Amino acid sequence: MRRAIGSGIGAMALMFTLAAAADPAPVAAATPRIQVNGTFKVNGGFTVTKALAAGTAVTASIFMQTSDTTYSDNSGIQAQAKVSGGKVRFSVTLPYAWLVATTVDKVTVTVNLYGSAFTAANSFSYTTYLTKTVALPKNGATTTVNFTGSL
Repeated sequence: MRRAIGSGIGAMALMFTLAAAADPAPVAAATPRIQVNGTFKVNGGFTVTKALAAGTAVTASIFMQTSDTTYSDNSGIQAQAKVSGGKVRFSVTLPYAWLVATTVDKVTVTVNLYGSAFTAANSFSYTTYLTKTVALPKNGATTTVNFTGSL
């Protein structure tokens, strides 16, 4: 709609236009924010094939991660185990509370074992690194992930 303001001789006519307001742009749907809680139990049983004597301390570092286009969550823990009977065994329990955008995310579980041996002339370090991918557990569940291998 156009309207003129002003009239008479010498008056300047001012024209302006009223336009209907455009519809606002659609608002994008909010990314879902789903909290998942549970517990991972990670067990390890490794054969010692290196020069690690009985009683040698071995460090087990356990790390878990899930990520999607919106959220990235992780949890980790370290445990100490000792070589016994040519084996290293550990079991850790790690609770988690993560935010995810979808319950079909995957969780990557990583175990890193590290042990050292010392002689009069040398020191030796041994490491094993293993990874497994599992489905994101149901809310409130305890999920067991087992690792086997050699160090």
